[in-house]
Amino acid sequence: MPPQLQLRTILGLCAASMAIATGAIPASAAPAAPVPSVVMQAAAANARALQGTLVHERHITISVSAGPMHYSEQNDARLLMANGLYEQLRYTHVVENGKTLGAAAIEKRDEEINSELARGSGNFKQPFDARFLQDYSYRTDAKCVCLPNAVAVRFHSLVRDDAHGDGIMQIDRTSGRVLDVTYTPDVLPAHASSCTTTESFAEVLPGVWTIVRIERSYHGHVAFFGGGGDVVETLDHFKAVRSARAGLSYLNDIAQSSGER
Repeated sequence: MPPQLQLRTILGLCAASMAIATGAIPASAAPAAPVPSVVMQAAAANARALQGTLVHERHITISVSAGPMHYSEQNDARLLMANGLYEQLRYTHVVENGKTLGAAAIEKRDEEINSELARGSGNFKQPFDARFLQDYSYRTDAKCVCLPNAVAVRFHSLVRDDAHGDGIMQIDRTSGRVLDVTYTPDVLPAHASSCTTTESFAEVLPGVWTIVRIERSYHGHVAFFGGGGDVVETLDHFKAVRSARAGLSYLNDIAQSSGER
C-alpha cells in the first residue's frame, strides 16, 4: 500500500466516520449484569431526544504525519438522521492535501459511505443507546472529578469488534443527558497502535440533545516511521424535517442549488 494511503488507513478513513449508531442493527451479546439506573435513565433520555427526523452539517479536519509523510484533509457534509439512525450523507466539499476534489470523486465518496450506512458497518454502538445496553457491562466511578451534577460510568464492551469500545461517560444526574463520552475502540485501524475518542454533547434544538463535537487521536507506524493523527469533527446547523423523504429532498436540493456538485 502506498504511504499516503497507509496514512489514511491509520485513521480508518475517518472522513466517513459516524459516532451514532447507523443502519441495520446486528445481533447483540447475551444480557450482562443489571444495568445501573443512571444508565437506564440516560437511555430513556436519549430515545426521547432523538425521536423524529433531523438534517445537519458536519465538518471534519484530519491531520496525519509519519516521518517525512504527511496527509491532511478537510471535508464538509450534510447528513440525514431518523430516530437516531443516520440514513444518508451528502459530501459538499472535500480537500485532500490542499487539492479540492471534483464532483465525480465526491459522488464516489457518497456512494461508499451510503453503502456503509445501509450495512450498518463500522459505526460505534453507544453504551447509552437502549438497543446496545446488553453489549456492555457498567460500573459507576465514585472517584471521578466530574462536571457539575454529573455521575461517571465506566463501560466495558462484551462484543469485541470495531463498533464497540471501553471507556467512561458522564451523565447528568437530573436530566439523564449524556454530557461526554471518552473511549478506546476494541479494534484499531490498520497501522494504528492506540486511539482515544472524546464526544461532547449539547442541546442542538429545543429538546434535542446529541453530539456536537468529536475529537480522535491516533498513534501508530507506517513503514519504519512512528506517527500519529488527529481528527476533529463538528456537527452544527441542525434542522428538524417532517419525514425522511423530506430530509433527503433537503439534502439533494442544498447540493443542487449551491452548485457544489
